[in-house]
Parts: sequence; C-alpha cells; structure tokens
Amino acid sequence: MKAYTFKADQPIFFPGLNGIRAIAALAVVALHITVYMDRFGLSPYLIGRMPNGNPKGIDLAVFGVTIFFALSGFLITYLLLAEQAVQPISIKNFYICRILRIWPLYYS
Repeated sequence: MKAYTFKADQPIFFPGLNGIRAIAALAVVALHITVYMDRFGLSPYLIGRMPNGNPKGIDLAVFGVTIFFALSGFLITYLLLAEQAVQPISIKNFYICRILRIWPLYYS
C-alpha cells in the first residue's frame, strides 16, 4: 500500500476506496428497493416473507453498513495519526470539524 504524506493545505484522498463505497451504498439501496417494491407497483412479497409477515428483501444492508463503519474508522484513525505527526491532536477541533461536516446533511 502506498504511504500517503500529510500536507495541511491538501485534503487526504484515497481513490481506491470509492469502489468499496459504491458497493456498500448499492448493498443498502438493494434492501430498500426490494422491501418497498409496492411503491413501484410491484408485489413487495416477490422475494418472500419474513417469519413476522413483513416483506423479505435482499438483505445486504448489514454488509453495506458494516463496510461504511469500517471505512469511517479507518479514515478517522488515519486523519488523526496524520495530524499527530504534524501537531498535537485537538479533540475539541476534531469534534467541531465532525459536527460541521455532519450537521448540514442531518438537517437537509
């Protein structure tokens, strides 16, 4: 694996992770589409029924969410280690950056 150097004026980008993100996103979308097929005029029970009677979907969402959490953990750890190599880690600034990144998506 190529070692990336941290530069304060340049964002860290791992182009190889885009494909993994796409697979994880498609896994989550596959479950939602198959469970809510009635919204597309199709029978939601096309794939079958769960024991409780709900429609059965292609259950890849657990896989997709697990991949997202693993990628997030990797990226956050990598960014913190890169910051530590340049300056002491500021937990306050870390959480402020996280809030500013997530807040707009949460309320949109």
